Amino acid sequence: MDLEADLRAEILKYLPTPDADAAKWLNSMTTERLLDCFLTLRGRVVHPHPRNLLIAPELIQNPQFTASSREIGLVWDKVVQGADLTPHLSRRLRFSYLQDVRRPRNVDFLLSEWNLHYLHIASTIGPDGYVARGNPLLFAIFTDSAAYFLDVAPAAGWSLQRMVENAVANWPNDELFHKLTGGIPERPQAAKDRARRRKGMDTYVQVNKVAYVSNHFGQDAEVASPRITILRMKLLGLLKYFTDSPTSLGRECNAANAQFGMESPLMPQFRLIIARTARAFEFVIVEEKTKLMMALDV
Repeated sequence: MDLEADLRAEILKYLPTPDADAAKWLNSMTTERLLDCFLTLRGRVVHPHPRNLLIAPELIQNPQFTASSREIGLVWDKVVQGADLTPHLSRRLRFSYLQDVRRPRNVDFLLSEWNLHYLHIASTIGPDGYVARGNPLLFAIFTDSAAYFLDVAPAAGWSLQRMVENAVANWPNDELFHKLTGGIPERPQAAKDRARRRKGMDTYVQVNKVAYVSNHFGQDAEVASPRITILRMKLLGLLKYFTDSPTSLGRECNAANAQFGMESPLMPQFRLIIARTARAFEFVIVEEKTKLMMALDV
């Protein structure tokens, strides 16, 4: 039983690699760093399942919405139906985890730091499976149950300030961003924002004298954000528990399964898999003898 080896094998199975050098680079990583990469990608992919659609009134009042209403309506339908939105997303999304001092930065700032996706809204799909690139772009946040359409703007004319304002004004209780309590920090200059991102630190936006930061885990520059670090430590801690305590786990499983007339081995053999379920990628522990499965809350 080697759950760490299982974890590495499963991650390498799911992480796309653009070339042999990238594959070699991934294989050379520590388990911690490899898991950071997977959690980064998992947090950025828009999983295809039906969501409630919420639209900011400011978006509908935008003249560019009127001009592109047909194209936005097609994306609207896909969100409600749970269709795959990958053709509308950045081509760079699949390899967004490939960021390190040894490799080119390949990360979109809005997505990596603020969990704000931009969608290309053209209806024509090219030979590579992506819709035509162009203006304007549709900006949205996706949660497990909902999609929030915040703004439409050209690639060179979007405003993070406006998107955060629209989100906070229309859905103040949905916790799309984290509200900082206490005193309002001094607004840093753009150069200081960039320096904070290079260190994996959050930057913030002020709305009505309240500062907001992203509440989404991300990975910035060559270091993992605190949110990904917490998830990584939680998962590795669970794997260590399963590895170090098989006997006590066997007794616990027996006690839990007895009410169903089932019996678990006193010395269970566990294996880790990553399962693509109807709503997400999940880490699942499988007991080899009984084939019982337990999804880990990570």
